[in-house]
Amino acid sequence: MFAALGAVVGLVALMVSRYLMTRVADDLGRSPTNLPVWSYGLAVLVGAVSLARNESEPASSTLLVMLSAILLLVQGPIDLVHHRLVRWMSVTALLTAVVVVVADAMLRNLQRSAMTAVLVALTVVVAYGFLHRLSPSSLGWGDVVLVAPLSISIAYVAVERVVAWQLAASVTGAIHAAVARLQRGERSIAYGPHLLVAAWLTMLISV
Repeated sequence: MFAALGAVVGLVALMVSRYLMTRVADDLGRSPTNLPVWSYGLAVLVGAVSLARNESEPASSTLLVMLSAILLLVQGPIDLVHHRLVRWMSVTALLTAVVVVVADAMLRNLQRSAMTAVLVALTVVVAYGFLHRLSPSSLGWGDVVLVAPLSISIAYVAVERVVAWQLAASVTGAIHAAVARLQRGERSIAYGPHLLVAAWLTMLISV
């Protein structure tokens, strides 16, 4: 049952991504890009695994893992194709994550864990903001906003895995950048998908 529900949520998230991708393409004056057929199967798998893996976990962990999966399926394709992130989606995810963390902390008397998660998230966001300030062309503001819900979610579920998440995203991003430059001469890549995939996998392993 949980897996089936997750599969439906995953499919809906990708359909939302397709709709938003069309809107972004119109804003940029580009032709709409169709998602490959296999991406729908992948979305179903991501959604199903996100909930099935967490049937016996606390509700907060399940919700935060599913939130990271939704962000991955909605934001990932848009950033990969258009190098854009929908900021209101990231802000909505942040507000959702904060509500989940605060409610769970109050119900299970985990205020210290919640405060730690908030402080860690602030540290990550400030660090990304500084990097954006140094090189706006290398790290967009959308990435700065995106790490907020991801970092507070990971920090609350398993604060010790935040560094591993950042390391995984950085390494895969560097490899992607090197390959893109050697093969196609591209000087920039979409970093959002690396943050999203690494965050989802980190949370999935941590719960």
